Amino acid sequence: MGQDQSLNPVRQFRRRLERDLPVTQVILFGSQARGTADKDSDWDVIIVSPAFQDVSFPDRIRRMSRYWEYGRGNPFEPLPYTPEEFERLSQQPTIVREALREGCVIE
Repeated sequence: MGQDQSLNPVRQFRRRLERDLPVTQVILFGSQARGTADKDSDWDVIIVSPAFQDVSFPDRIRRMSRYWEYGRGNPFEPLPYTPEEFERLSQQPTIVREALREGCVIE
């Protein structure tokens, strides 16, 4: 599967999500973004939305998992942030900064 086609599960996820929430940004990172994933690799995805304001982080993760439909054998690892959290974390040595440097922004 080519790199462009391999991003389809995340593109579909974003489209489903945008039906219900305002989405500022979606970033795929990790082995799926680098093209080094194997059949057991998880999908590491940052989701930025103002709808996460006043929602606990665990509840955000549960909410995002409802939108993921790409097979049961491929774990989905969502990292949902508000725009303010994302901006703050992008300025620090965090996984957000690494994802911005090495990940793929999903349109």
